[in-house]
Amino acid sequence: MTSAVTDASLKEEAHAMMLGYTSKFKVPVMNSQQISDLLSHADEEIYLVDVRDEEERQVSMIPSAISKETFLSRKSQLSKSTRIVSYCTIGHRSGVFSTQLLEEGFDNVHNGEGIILWSHLQNSQLVTGPDNSTATHRVHTFGNQWDKVPAHVESVQFGYISMVKAYIFFIFGW
Repeated sequence: MTSAVTDASLKEEAHAMMLGYTSKFKVPVMNSQQISDLLSHADEEIYLVDVRDEEERQVSMIPSAISKETFLSRKSQLSKSTRIVSYCTIGHRSGVFSTQLLEEGFDNVHNGEGIILWSHLQNSQLVTGPDNSTATHRVHTFGNQWDKVPAHVESVQFGYISMVKAYIFFIFGW
C-alpha cells in the first residue's frame, strides 16, 4: 500500500530536511511566516538576501529579496545591528552565509527556511523577470531529493551540472 503524497506531507518532509541542514549552524532560523510578517509590517530596515546562484534566482525569488551580490555591495554601509535574513533552497547555503555575517560582527542575522518552504506558505508569492515584478509559480529545486514544493508550484531542475555545483558548495562551502 502506498501513501498518498499531499502538500502537507511534502511540507513536513521539506521542514525535516531544512532542520537537518540548519541545525549545523549557530544561526537562529526564521520561519517563512515570520519573514512574511516582517516584510508586510516592517518598521525597520530588513535585508532579505537570496544567496542562490543567478540561474536559480532567474526562476524565482521571494518578493523584496535582493541577491547576495547586491547585499555585499551595500554591506560596508550597514550598521552591525541591521536585520538580515538570508535564504537559499532549503537552508544550507544561507546558513554558511549567515555564519560568515555573524563572524564579521553582524548581530541581527537569521537563516530563512528556504524558498521551498516559502512556497508552502499560504498566499506566498514568488517573482521573476528582470525587475522581479512578474508573478510566477516556479521554484528551482535542484533534483528529486529537494522536490518538496506544493502541487500549485512547478519544480524546475537544471540537471547534472547544477547538481555538481550544489554538492561542491555543500562540501567545500564555496
